[in-house]
Amino acid sequence: MKARFLFLIMVSFVVFWSCEPNEPDSVLINNAPVVPSQTFTVPENFPDGQLIGVIQATDKDEDALEFSLVQEASGLFEVAKNGNLFLAAGKKLSNTDQEEHVLDVYVHDGVVGRKGSVTIKVTPPENLPPIAEDKIFDDIIETLPEGELIGVLEAVDPEGEPLTYEIIEDEDGLFAVTNNGEIVLAEGQSLDFETSEQHTIVVSISDGVNTVEITVTINVLDDGDIFDDPASFITTWNVETDGQELIIGTNSNFDGYDYTIDWGDGTIEQITTNESPSHVYENADTYTVAINGQFPALDMSESDVLSQEALVDVVQWGSQQWQSMAYAFFNCTNLESFSASDLPDLTQTETMALMFYNAIAFNGDLSQWEVGNVVDMIGVFGGATNFNGDLSSWDVGNVTIMTAMFREASSFNQDISNWNVLKVTHMDNMFTDAISFNQDISGWEVDNVAQMLNMFRRATSFNQDLGVWNIGSIVSMFGMFQQSGMSTLNYSATLRGWASLGNDNIPDGITLGALDKNFCDDPETITARIDILQGDNGWTIDDGGSTTCF
Repeated sequence: MKARFLFLIMVSFVVFWSCEPNEPDSVLINNAPVVPSQTFTVPENFPDGQLIGVIQATDKDEDALEFSLVQEASGLFEVAKNGNLFLAAGKKLSNTDQEEHVLDVYVHDGVVGRKGSVTIKVTPPENLPPIAEDKIFDDIIETLPEGELIGVLEAVDPEGEPLTYEIIEDEDGLFAVTNNGEIVLAEGQSLDFETSEQHTIVVSISDGVNTVEITVTINVLDDGDIFDDPASFITTWNVETDGQELIIGTNSNFDGYDYTIDWGDGTIEQITTNESPSHVYENADTYTVAINGQFPALDMSESDVLSQEALVDVVQWGSQQWQSMAYAFFNCTNLESFSASDLPDLTQTETMALMFYNAIAFNGDLSQWEVGNVVDMIGVFGGATNFNGDLSSWDVGNVTIMTAMFREASSFNQDISNWNVLKVTHMDNMFTDAISFNQDISGWEVDNVAQMLNMFRRATSFNQDLGVWNIGSIVSMFGMFQQSGMSTLNYSATLRGWASLGNDNIPDGITLGALDKNFCDDPETITARIDILQGDNGWTIDDGGSTTCF
C-alpha cells in the first residue's frame, strides 16, 4: 500500500526539496495543467491559414504552457505553441464529408502535461458579401447624351453568385445603373458643369443574401475648357466634302486611351477604347479638333487616305507623354508644318518609325525636339520629299536602327556630322534616293553598324571620303555606293582607308556594291582594293574598274 501511494504522488506532481538556509525543509508540488473540453464552429469555406480560435488551458502554478496536437492524422489543422488553432495552409473543410473533427491536444507546463479534447464543427458554407470599392469617374463631359455610359463598377461575389445593382442615393436623380453595373446618364437627364462640377451617389450591390454599399463620384468636365486647356492635343483638319468621315488613327498596341474629343462642330465625346475615333461632318470646312486626356499615340496609318490628306496642322501638343510616334503622320500629304508653340513630350517615346512617311509637303521645325529616349528611327523621313529641317541638335545616342531614315527625302541636306551613332547597328538604305544629301559624316563612329546595304544608293549628290570609318562590324555593303555621287578620288580614298585598318579590323567576305564607280589605278589603291580587301579578306567588289587619276 505504501509503494502504491508513492507511485500515485509521482504521477500527479513532482516533489522539490527546499534547502534554503535558515528555513525548514519543505516540499514544492508542480500541478499538471487543466485542459477543458472546447468546441469551435467554422463554415465550410473558412480560408486556409486563418485562425480558428485559441485553445484555453490553465495552470495552477502559473507556469508557461506549450500546446501541440496528438496524432492529427487528417493534416487539416495546426496548433501553434501558444495555443492558436489554424486551418492548415492549402487545406479545405467539407461539411458534406465530415461535420465534426475531434482533436487531441497536449498541453505541457515544462514539467508535466495533460491531454484535452477540442471539437471543430463544420457548418455549411457562409455566404460572403460582394467585394467592391468606391469609384471615381473623372472628366465626364457635360454634353454627355442621356443613356450614355459614364463608367462600369467593379464588383465580384466570392461564391460567384450573380449581382444586382441599385442606386439608393442620388440627390438629383441624374443617374441610372444597369444589371451589369454600368453607370449611365438617366433618360431625360443632362449634366451642367456650371450647376454642379461633381455628383456623388450611393450604389448597393447584392448577391441575394448580403449587400454592400459603395460611393460613386462623378466629376463633370466643362465643354468650354478643352480648347483652352494647355494640356489638350489640338489639330486642324481640312474637310473637303459634305458628309465626309474623319478618322483619327490610334495605336492598338496601347490600352491606355481615355480621353475627351471635341470635333470642333459642337460634337463632344468621351472615349475609353484604343479604336480609332471617327466622326462625320455635315458640312465641308476647316475644323479644329481637341483631344484631352490619355491619348498615348497618334497613328495615321490606321486611318484612311481622305483623313490622312485632311490633317494640315498641329496647333498644340499639350501635356500628353507620347508612348510612340510610329506612323504618326503617315501619308499626311498636306501637312506642311506645325504652328504649335510648345513641343511634344517624347520622354516615353522609343519609336519614331515611319513618322513622316510620304508626308511630301512637310518641312516643319523639329530642331528643338528632345529625342534622347528614341531607339527606333526606321524610315522617319522616308518619302518626305520636301523636308530639309535642321536636326543637328538631335540626341540620337540611344538609337540602334536608322534603316531608310532619309530614303527618298530628296530635299534633305542638313549638317548631321555631330550625331552620336555609336549604338546604331542598321544603316541600310539610310540615304537611298536622298538625291540632295552631301554632308561630311566621315566623323561618325560606326563601330557597331552591321548593315550598310544600299546606304547611299542613288544618293546622286553624295561625295565624301569615308575611309576613316571603323567598319569592323559590317555584315553587308551590297549596293552601298551604287549610282551615288561619289567621285573616283573619294571612292579610292575610302578603299585605301578601309584597307589600312589592319586585318583584325577588316571583316571578311563582304560584297561591296559600287557598280558605276571607278577606282584610281595608282599602286596604293590597287594594293588596297585587290591585294588586301579582295585578296586577304575575301571581298567581292562590284565597281566600274580602274581609271587613271594622276
